[in-house]
This record gives sequence, C-alpha cells and structure tokens, in this order.
Amino acid sequence: MRKHVLAVLVCLMALSAPASAADFQAVPESLRDEYKFDLEGMFYADSAAFEADVEWLTARIQQIADLKGTLAASADNLYEAYRLNDEIIPTWWKLWVFSYLTYATDTDAYEYYERISRLSGDLEAKIQFVKIETQSIDDATLERFFREKPELADYAFAIEQARRYIPYTLELPREETISSLYPFLTGWSERLYQACIDRTDFPEIVVDGDTLSTKINYSALINSKDREVRRKTWQGYFGGMAEQRDLYALNLVKAIEARDKVATMRGYRNFPDSKFFDSFLSYDDVSAYHAEIARHAYIREEYDRVKAKKIRAATGYDTLYIWDRTAEPEDFETPHFDIVQATETMKKALSPLGEEYAIELGKLLDPTNRRLDIVGGEKRSTGAFSTGWPTGTWLFFSFSYNGYLSDVSTLVHESGRASNRSTATVRPMSPRPRPSPTSSSSRSTFTGMRPISRPGHTTWSSSSRTSWGS
Repeated sequence: MRKHVLAVLVCLMALSAPASAADFQAVPESLRDEYKFDLEGMFYADSAAFEADVEWLTARIQQIADLKGTLAASADNLYEAYRLNDEIIPTWWKLWVFSYLTYATDTDAYEYYERISRLSGDLEAKIQFVKIETQSIDDATLERFFREKPELADYAFAIEQARRYIPYTLELPREETISSLYPFLTGWSERLYQACIDRTDFPEIVVDGDTLSTKINYSALINSKDREVRRKTWQGYFGGMAEQRDLYALNLVKAIEARDKVATMRGYRNFPDSKFFDSFLSYDDVSAYHAEIARHAYIREEYDRVKAKKIRAATGYDTLYIWDRTAEPEDFETPHFDIVQATETMKKALSPLGEEYAIELGKLLDPTNRRLDIVGGEKRSTGAFSTGWPTGTWLFFSFSYNGYLSDVSTLVHESGRASNRSTATVRPMSPRPRPSPTSSSSRSTFTGMRPISRPGHTTWSSSSRTSWGS
C-alpha cells in the first residue's frame, strides 16, 4: 500500500493544480452533507430495527449453545455448530460497526456501543465450548468426520484454527468467565480516552479574522506560513493535552495491564505475544524485526538532518523548533486538495489495480453513497479508520479532512484497506469483528478473540504530529 500512496502523491503533484489558500475548502460547502454517514439509511432506521438484529443474533447463538456437549459425538453436530456460526457473522459485525460509527460521529452517543460490547461478552461466553470441544476430537475421529460429512471441508481452516490454540486454551468455565468479563476489563479505556479529549481545553487562534480551534483545524494551522501561528498551535494543542497527562498515562498503563493479565493466564508471554500468534507470527521473530529497524535508525536521523538543513536554508531560522518542521519558503504554496480533486486523482492513480478494485473504490468514494464521513466538528472520535463487515459495506471515517498531503495519504491508505476487504470478504471469515480481516481463505473461526475497542483499522494522521512535514 505504501507504493500505492507514493503513486497517488506523484499523480497529485503532476495532474492536479492545488487551489489557492484564499478560497480553498477541503470539503466544499455544497457537498458537506454528502460527506457524512447516513447511518439510518445504511444500517438501522431506529432502535427497534437494531434490537431486532440483536434478538435474531441472540437466538442463533442459543441454537449453537444447545449443541453443547455433542460436537465430538457426530460430524453432523460439528458441522451444524460451524454452519450456524458462519450464519451469524455478518449480523454480529454489522451491529458492532453501526454501534462504533454511531459513537465515532458523536462521542456522546455511547449507548449502542456499550450495549453491543457488553452483550457480545455474554454471547461469546456461550460459544466457547465449540473451540474446546473441537480441540478434544482426536485426529482419527476428525478424519472420519470429514469423510462422513464432506460439507465440513468448508470449515476445515476454522477447525484447524481452533485446534491450533490448544496450548493457550483454559478449561471451559474459565474461558466462559473471561469472555463475559472482558468488556468490563478493557471496554472502559477508549471511552475514558475520548472523555479526556472532549474535556481538554484546546485553545483557539485568530487567523486573518477567523477564530480556529487547534483541535479541529490542527493540520491547517500547523501548515501556516506564520511561525507564530504554528507555535501557538503546537503549544496549544499539546499543552492542552498535557493538563491531563496523568489520566492519559493511567488509561494506557491499566489497559495494557488488563490485556497482559488475560494473555498470561492463557500461557502467552504477554498480550503482544497473543496478537502475534493470532497473525501466525512469533514474539521472537517480531522482536528481531523491530531490532533490525532500530539498527537502521540512522537513516531516519540522517533524513531529519537533511530536512532541518533545508528548512534553515529556506527560512533563515537559526534555531528550529518542533513546530517549524512544516516551514517552507515564503513563495512556496503548500499543496492541498479538496476532496473532489483527491478522489478523482486517487481513482486514476489506482486504476492499474484492476476493474474489480476500481469498482469498489468508486463506490466508497462516491459521495452519493454516503460512505465517507470526513467533515470535522466537535464530539468526534480522533484519528481515521476504515471499517465494514463481511458481505456488507465498507466505510471510511476521519476526524476531519483538511486537504493536505497527509490527509490524502491517510485517505488512500484506508480506502485501499476498505476496497481490498470489499473484494476479499465475499464469504464471512470469523465469529467476531476483527481490526484487520485480511484473509479470504477461511470462513469461521473459534479462537477466543475478544471484543475490540474499534471495529476497524485506525490510522493517526501524520499532519506534523509525528514526523517532519511532507
């Protein structure tokens, strides 16, 4: 995907003329409503429709639960458990995605997200037996089951996955308890983080007569030609967050401790070890990979020195501060692209990926489909991510789109994920919403995965918060 991003940026520079700063609107006023999700039209018209899906899901989970104690007895029972699980996946994901997007677009609207999070813990507890009973079947019996019930081949990978977790599976009562408690062990952390963000006093800055929030307009302000505006933006934004740094740190540490505790109970080294295992990686291999990156840190250090030298030459600054990393020569017009320019250029740049990809990308980017929510405002989740559900719709959310290259890069990255998954998830793949569903080779799996804090991959915009500006 990084190659795709670079290709898009080249095309942006070559094919698009950035609008002048004076009249630039990242999302044209006439299109703002189209670049917001239509959650009622896409998901549930009202709470009754949401509850109907909850009721349907609960009933199907109970059908699986009624098979408890029978899976090792016959191929038919084993098949029925996995078939029912396969059936519930799209609805379960849909409930999760709707609940989180409701919250992401209005962080005061937490009811749906809390409801599905807590309910999912109880529902997952009811089906933990499937994993454990699958693990109890010996190889000879399992081979016989596949001969007696050829349809089981549809779930061969799911069954293999369940058995792969034998070293990290506890006895059934403990697995059921952990599943039911997990939303309470970890579900609070994102809400606390967002509450801290919402209560942080991000200052406002007056620029050319306009009063702009350093939270909502951060990327526009930090790219200002006025050094004093950049300084006030940086110090205001991070100074505001520093006022509650103790709560941010407490939240992070306690969330890590809770996840580590559950992982070590199962026999993993720690929580990262469990996540690496989920991805068919080992802790040692990943650690070695990171160590190799660290050994080449001098490349980034050299880049920063070159960048700093360039900024000094362009500006005449003797001392550079962190808010100067987006500084450019006075006569340089920082490229920025409204959402219409960005999406049209993206489609051209990514067309070599094929017709199927182009179709899915076009559906995502078409504002009439209301699958992009990018208009900034208060009470919105931070960051940017794509999300969706198997056999359903994939969407893109951003705290705000300001039209700079970092915003376009994030849109390309997450749109790529959404388009890939739209083409790959023709059939359901897992029993629970996962952050990164990338394999289309399986259908359902019982691996004991927990409710996630966000049903989608999250990307922080790199608009000068984390690196020297592009």
